[in-house]
Amino acid sequence: MHIVRALALACLVFLPAQAEFHRLDGTKKEVDIEALVIPERHNVFCFFAETNTICRALYPDFVKLGSRRLTEFQLIDVGSVTSPTSKKYALSSVPYFVIYNNRGQLVKEGAPAYKQVTDWIAGK
Repeated sequence: MHIVRALALACLVFLPAQAEFHRLDGTKKEVDIEALVIPERHNVFCFFAETNTICRALYPDFVKLGSRRLTEFQLIDVGSVTSPTSKKYALSSVPYFVIYNNRGQLVKEGAPAYKQVTDWIAGK
């Protein structure tokens, strides 16, 4: 777990100036993503858990995606589906993505958002 955090910090050092990448802790307190939406920017929220093998496998791609796209990319570590943030958004599995457009409107979440993010990772 500490290795993942160290790698994430190392990756953050090399992000270009225009990239916005944030990692938030939603394991012990509720995170309100609506309050975190940055106007005039596309916003991608990824609820994840370090203990989840899919999330761990995709984590380097999340970091790269955050550095390539002119968007706010926020990873929210929920730890498990029993955390306060998981309960707030009724998450039953992770990773779970939510995408807002540059007008602050929710445009995709769940499976459609996951497909959009994986398409971006693949360069589509």
